[in-house]
Amino acid sequence: MRRKFKIIFLIYVSLCLLSLAACSHSKSVERVVIYSSSEAVRTERLQKELTEKFTDYDIIVEAIPTGENMAKILAEGTQTECDILFDIDQSFLDSLIDKNLLESLDDFDMSIFAPDFQRHSKEYVPWSRFSGCIVIDKDLFNEKNLNVPHSWEELLNDDYSGLIVMPNPKTSGLGYAFLKLLVNSMGEEKAYNYFNELSKNVLQFTPTGGGPINALIQKEAGISLGLTYQTAFNIEQGRNWEILFFEGGAPHSSTSNAIIKGHLNYPVQTVFDYLYSNFIYIDAKEYQPEHGLKTMIYQGYYPDVIYGNMENNTLEEKNRLLTLWEH
Repeated sequence: MRRKFKIIFLIYVSLCLLSLAACSHSKSVERVVIYSSSEAVRTERLQKELTEKFTDYDIIVEAIPTGENMAKILAEGTQTECDILFDIDQSFLDSLIDKNLLESLDDFDMSIFAPDFQRHSKEYVPWSRFSGCIVIDKDLFNEKNLNVPHSWEELLNDDYSGLIVMPNPKTSGLGYAFLKLLVNSMGEEKAYNYFNELSKNVLQFTPTGGGPINALIQKEAGISLGLTYQTAFNIEQGRNWEILFFEGGAPHSSTSNAIIKGHLNYPVQTVFDYLYSNFIYIDAKEYQPEHGLKTMIYQGYYPDVIYGNMENNTLEEKNRLLTLWEH
C-alpha cells in the first residue's frame, strides 16, 4: 500500500513539475499584439514578416477596420491587449490622444521622412499617405469623341452624364477626402452645391475607395474619382488611362502608428523600431508608393502629385461634414 502511494505521489510531483515548466515556458515567450487597419494583403504581409523576424516572440496581428478599431480601444482603454496600432487614420489617433491612451514617442527619429510628411503629434509616427485623382478612360473618350475635362466645373458638363463614379464620403476615406478638399478650396456652401450638381452625372457612389477604379476596369464608367496609386498601377499594366489633377491639388490622407499607453516594454519597442528600420521600405516598395519617405522606393510609373489643402481634418469636423452630406 505504501509503495502504491509512493508511486502515485511521484506521478503527482512529476505532473506538477511538468505543469510548472510549461507555465514558465509560456511566460518566457514575449507577446506583442498589433491591431492593423491596413488592407488585408498588407496586414498579411506584416504578420509574415514579423513572424519570420522575431522567432522568440509571439506576435499577433489582428485586422480590424479603423472605426471598429478605435471603438474597441476607447472601450477597453489602456487595459486592452493591443500594444501597437498600425496604419490608423491620424484623425482617429487624435481622439485617442484626447483620452490620454497613447505613449509619447517624442524621441523618434523623423529623418527618414520627406519634410512635407511630418507628424502632427508626438504620440504617433507617420506611416502611409494616399491621394486621389480624376482618371479617364482614353479609349472611351475617343470612342464618344469627348473632350478631356480640365476643371471641376467642366465635370458638370452634360456630356459626362452617367459616366462618373466616385466613392461615397459616408463610407470611404477617399470619398471624404474629395469632399474635404472642395470644402477647403471652394467654401462649404459652394462645395455642397457643387456635389449636388455633380450627382446628376454620377453613375454610382461606391462604398469603398477602390470602387471607382474597378468600375473603370469593368468599362462601366469613363471617369473615376479614384486612388492615385491604384490608377498608376493599372496604367503600368497597359490600360489606356490618363490621370488628371485639377486646381486645388489632390485630396489626400495620412495614416500613422502608435503604442498604447503603458505598453512600451522592450519587445514592443523592438518591434515598433523594426517597422521603421525595415518593414516600411518593404511596404512602400510593394504596396504604397506615397509614403513620404525621403527616398522613393517604388520604381514603377508614378505621377507628380501636388497635394491639396486638407487642413482642419479633425474627427469632429469629419462628423459634422458627413452629417451635412447625409442631409
